[in-house]
Amino acid sequence: MMGRQRIPALVFGLITAAFLSFSLVYAAEVKPAAQAEWEQTVAKAKAEGVVTLAGPPGTAYRRGLVDEFQKDYPGIQVEYLGGFPVELEPRILAERRASRFLWDAYVHGPPSPVFTLKPEGALEPILSALILPEVKDEKKWIRGFKPGQGVADKSPPFVSFIFDATASSIFHVNRALVKKEELNSPQDLVKPGLKGKVVMDDPRREGPGVNALAILTANYGRDFVRRFLAEQEVVFTRDRRQIAEWIVRGRYPVAIAVGSQELTEFQNLGIGKEVERFVGSWPKVSSFSPGFGAVAMFTKAPHPNAARLYVNWLLSPRGQQAWVTAMKTRNSRRVDVTPGDPAMTIDEKSSYMVFQSEEGWPVRRDMEALAKEVYKEPYSR
Repeated sequence: MMGRQRIPALVFGLITAAFLSFSLVYAAEVKPAAQAEWEQTVAKAKAEGVVTLAGPPGTAYRRGLVDEFQKDYPGIQVEYLGGFPVELEPRILAERRASRFLWDAYVHGPPSPVFTLKPEGALEPILSALILPEVKDEKKWIRGFKPGQGVADKSPPFVSFIFDATASSIFHVNRALVKKEELNSPQDLVKPGLKGKVVMDDPRREGPGVNALAILTANYGRDFVRRFLAEQEVVFTRDRRQIAEWIVRGRYPVAIAVGSQELTEFQNLGIGKEVERFVGSWPKVSSFSPGFGAVAMFTKAPHPNAARLYVNWLLSPRGQQAWVTAMKTRNSRRVDVTPGDPAMTIDEKSSYMVFQSEEGWPVRRDMEALAKEVYKEPYSR
């Protein structure tokens, strides 16, 4: 009886030992394979010596996307071209059609390259370019690699990786002029007392203004947005710094889609301290806005290894912390990176839609069309 009792224990012990031995051998094989691929990529990238990057305009973006990378890889020179997608993408396509393949990687707002560059075959599948284990691990990313939230595409090939996850703030209010009883919810935007007091980023073109209208219509309906635009004599402008200046000086005490960087500049000077951001819950769906926080890689890149190295660096904890630190008011999708703006982190329990994605694109286009339909000439600047 004792022998028969010991046999299963002996067999179990042998099986356990074999399993542990296999696991250790497997881990030993996998780890060097990933490490070897990375080391080879780094060596080839250093031999190329250059990475060409197209991205957003402005010194803050350059600091976040270039300066820290150059410290980590001083032997790889970053050639950076800053501009808005409406400027960069036609130029890039014209160059490619002339067989001039000049760019390696592209940091951008998520939706436009999916519709402009992807159909032209200009972008590589992005997930296959990920090498570092901490970058490839979906658990390190809020929403993982989910279509429409982790990547901007609805379906493969996925070319636009979203790395920024900052909760959308629809409007700011100058509380010296508009009290909470007048405006304390998005629904209050249609109150008669706010007529002629609202300025917003021009929603008749792609940008944060149309994103704001998309969030409003998802929660309150298209008729609510029509009423807001038609009745409130909303002022449109394409100058985001002007929006910030107007709200801090009180010319228009309510601002929709004001640039956080521009507003922060004024407040750092002691101007507009009474301006506060609306942070609250939404009845149906919340939204996070990546801003310019997505990255893609070009096909026929002149420096393909440097491009892969750069993308892995950018999506690593080191690269994402550099982004957040430079932006100050932005947050990473990585769970292991300190938020730049803790108040604007996304709540994992809430339902979210990223309107800056292929999924959200039809709503944005509808809002753009609606804004053009109800726009009244006297109320635009």
